[in-house]
Amino acid sequence: MREDAPQRDSRLTARWSRAGQRTVSVGPILDQVAAESGRHRWARPGVFQRWKVRGQGGERGARSVRGEFSRSAWEPGEKSGEGQAANIQGEQKMDEEEFRTFLKAQRRSQGTIEQCVRLTGEFGAYLGEHRVGKGLDDAHPEDLKAFVSWKKKQRKSVNSYLWAIHRYYEYTSNEPMRRLATDMRQQEIAKGRGKRRSLRLKDIPGVAAEQIEKLAVIGIADVEGVLETGRTKEEREELSRRSGVPLDEILELVKLADLTRIVDIKGVRVRLLYEAGVDTVEKVSTYDPEGLREKLIEANEDRQILTRDPTLVETKYWITQAKALQQVVEY
Repeated sequence: MREDAPQRDSRLTARWSRAGQRTVSVGPILDQVAAESGRHRWARPGVFQRWKVRGQGGERGARSVRGEFSRSAWEPGEKSGEGQAANIQGEQKMDEEEFRTFLKAQRRSQGTIEQCVRLTGEFGAYLGEHRVGKGLDDAHPEDLKAFVSWKKKQRKSVNSYLWAIHRYYEYTSNEPMRRLATDMRQQEIAKGRGKRRSLRLKDIPGVAAEQIEKLAVIGIADVEGVLETGRTKEEREELSRRSGVPLDEILELVKLADLTRIVDIKGVRVRLLYEAGVDTVEKVSTYDPEGLREKLIEANEDRQILTRDPTLVETKYWITQAKALQQVVEY
């Protein structure tokens, strides 16, 4: 045996390859990660883990950059507990094509898909650089929280990152991390609601220009103004008289404005809810997520309002929001 060849031990075994690099058995390391994470194997099979070891850094020299383990690389106890060997051939990669296919199945636009892959990749790169030994699929909640804090130092909003990361963990069936990314994004949205400009009436599909002009004359140009002046039947009748907009059209605007109090319900989404007959916050709160999604899909197929159907995650969140909101409009 060469004098400089690494010795076999209980933590990491190694042998020299023809190129002078080492091929290592990472079974003991994987067993440790499994014990810490409570997993026996990674959720998504068929994607391999690559490691690179330089010099004689041993276990400390192995760095997971990003991506996923395959089942074959995760078999605790096999071969006297050492596991199977992984080739040291380069960096671990996220399976971008499978992720893209998953997003396409959700009818995402090409631009959205590319942004989602790019932003998720940035999280993976952060893990490789700042959380040594971590990849996308062995990241823990504290890793995501640390990434968000780090990213906030560079930009005002991290919502797009959290949205992309949420989609990635939905793809990998990692429910705890998906839920965390969703919750963190909704918290960020809630923080910004008071700073966000009220939705303008002209940004809601189907609102006639004539209505917008008549209301603008009396100082009403957004949903906040509609809610302030049309909460009761008497107020709506007075608003109709002052503006010249028919009472039934005033009621429609009030319902649309009321629905926008639900986080994420803006523009085309509020129009879809209204056209589906789910035209008040109270009605939204009575649905179960699957029932509401089916209702909206049916309406969207008929009217082609959205380019993609709402997801079950979205309808579940809207219902949760609706149940938490106080009634402010009298019908």
